[in-house]
Amino acid sequence: MSEEYHKISIEEIEEGISKFTAVSLELENAMLVFFNSKGQNRLGTLAVALPRIKDAREIMSSVLLGSKHAIIAKVFATHLAKAFNKITLISINLENLDEKELGSVLSKLTKRIIERRKQVEDKNQ
Repeated sequence: MSEEYHKISIEEIEEGISKFTAVSLELENAMLVFFNSKGQNRLGTLAVALPRIKDAREIMSSVLLGSKHAIIAKVFATHLAKAFNKITLISINLENLDEKELGSVLSKLTKRIIERRKQVEDKNQ
């Protein structure tokens, strides 16, 4: 596999007194993203989304492990699969957040992941 498909990035944000990270690994055909509270590296609720294939109307997604925040995990896995057009696997282990706060944190981290990739693509052109 060529190096151009092996991309690792770490995004961090602060919300109040809490810090959150997203560690992403982009492969040639897949994207893996781990969302954690700062200082924790744990596997959390695990969701997968497959990019749209020719005859499919929607991106297929499923929760593979865990039930905490299962719906939001599927939503963000689907969002990233659409953005990258790759198989996407995400893990969410963010402590002490309600659904609204969780959505806000995931939105910000996801936006940074997508923006970073665009910057890399622009730089390589």
